[in-house]
Amino acid sequence: MGRAIRIASTLLLLLPSIAASQDRMSVSLAAAIDSLESDAIIRAVVALESRLDLMTLNQALDATGVPAAHRASPVIRHLQQHAQRTQADILDYLKSKPPSEVRNHTAFWIANVIVVDATPGVLLQLSRRSDVAEMSLDERLQLIRPVSRSPAPGPLTDHAEPGLKLINAHKMWELGYTGKGVLVMNIDTGVDGLHPALRDQWRGNHVPAPHAWFDPVYSTDFPNDFGGADSGHGTRTMGIMVGLDRSTGDTIGVAFDAEWIASGDSVVSIGNEVAFLQWALDPDGDSTTFDDVPDIVNCSWTRGNPGCKMTGVTDAISVLEAAGVAVVFAVGNKGPDPGSVPWPPRMNTLETNVFSVGAIEGHDPYHMIAEYSGRGPTICDGAGNRIKPEVVAPGDSVRSSFLSETYEYASGTSFAAPHVSGALALLKQAFPQKTGAELKMMLYETTHDLGEPGEDNSYGTGLIDVYAAYEREITSTVEETRPMRFALRQNYPNPFNPSTLIQYELRERSHVTLRVFNLLGEELDVLVDEVQEPGTRSVEFAVTGLAGGVYFYRLNAGGFVETKKMLLLH
Repeated sequence: MGRAIRIASTLLLLLPSIAASQDRMSVSLAAAIDSLESDAIIRAVVALESRLDLMTLNQALDATGVPAAHRASPVIRHLQQHAQRTQADILDYLKSKPPSEVRNHTAFWIANVIVVDATPGVLLQLSRRSDVAEMSLDERLQLIRPVSRSPAPGPLTDHAEPGLKLINAHKMWELGYTGKGVLVMNIDTGVDGLHPALRDQWRGNHVPAPHAWFDPVYSTDFPNDFGGADSGHGTRTMGIMVGLDRSTGDTIGVAFDAEWIASGDSVVSIGNEVAFLQWALDPDGDSTTFDDVPDIVNCSWTRGNPGCKMTGVTDAISVLEAAGVAVVFAVGNKGPDPGSVPWPPRMNTLETNVFSVGAIEGHDPYHMIAEYSGRGPTICDGAGNRIKPEVVAPGDSVRSSFLSETYEYASGTSFAAPHVSGALALLKQAFPQKTGAELKMMLYETTHDLGEPGEDNSYGTGLIDVYAAYEREITSTVEETRPMRFALRQNYPNPFNPSTLIQYELRERSHVTLRVFNLLGEELDVLVDEVQEPGTRSVEFAVTGLAGGVYFYRLNAGGFVETKKMLLLH
């Protein structure tokens, strides 16, 4: 593991590339500068010339075998180093200006951009700098709003929503896959953290609140849903991913044992979106930790139809993908005309970036595409095939959580996308070693074809089936990768501080426990306690407050028991 990280570090240092642009200022920013007084303050997003080659970054991480759960750390480190090297001069320039000319500025590392509140004169000077690639007005973005909504009953008793069964989530539940150990996030209007279907699954119940809720506008310290006229939207989408009222058994979420984190804002802009995406990659502010990074990020926002990129946001989305996170977007509600997919769902960087989701009428036995669901093809160049959406899921009259402990029916692609995000959470529990892109390909390749034969610009490849994705992966790989025996490997590194990896092999599907003990035989930690499929697994043991010395770890699986010792240094 350590060697893989070091190799990745060496490779990634070689990745900076220069992206030149002759037209550095967006039309909207130029218009704002022309129309305002010289002492007015304008908020602009400034992108620097020097960028990391994200495609090569992704390939380097794949080639060096960095585990999916550990990809975020080297990605964050190299992005931060690159930003520090390339932003120093322009930040010195901004700091040299009086408050009357530069009121605020915020530098980001997830994309090499700076958001600055400055006068037209300062912005014009920035546009002439050789280290600036492009500048845009910090424009408002749009929520992908419901096309219809109505009150719904709830909570119901011992109930599961029909859309969950339509994608075969219930078959995964029967196998024990409910999202346990997986972390999801939405970038939306926020989440009602007190809703009975959601409150138990919030990660902030056992970690500091700022590591599980991000509000850059109002600085609230508990999740709430404050989208103005759109309040409740994020509570709906989160409910479809993880919702369960445990007191009644009312199941509205695909992966009801997954934990959630969220960011929310009623003032959504380009700069805030970069901030949301950067927080998503490192919620606890410590790049050496791994369990705080979401496995899936669900998005229901858009810029509308102009163009194929947005200053800073395009790179930030691709960075999350390189770090192993699965990013999912609603395809938008501007159908049925061809080419009605807005940005960023129309992004076509890779086959699964971005992974856009259309809506079918889930209560219709023919699963017809919803009239409003956005249609491809995309106008954006890239490694994908220009067909949009990638897949479809139930999105019409979906019942989910709403504000003040109530429930609503709502229709729109915003409610199809979290079905996919929840399905990815189930697959992530089953195959924790896979990256978000790999999990999305599993869904993409195992859909039920709808509409025209083959992939098309209404249904994509078809209706997702999470159980079919799971079953094909098990069938195609288990015999190739099934270990010949149960085994517990020596932790690496050993001695260690502050963390070490423990690897073990499972010959057959088993209930697995992996526990850590001190010299007195007292149990200190339970690293694994669940049913797992055959294969080779790795788990991290991170030290918190333990004295240096000898400790033991014990594997119990399928009647196999083995104990090994490890040495913690201080």
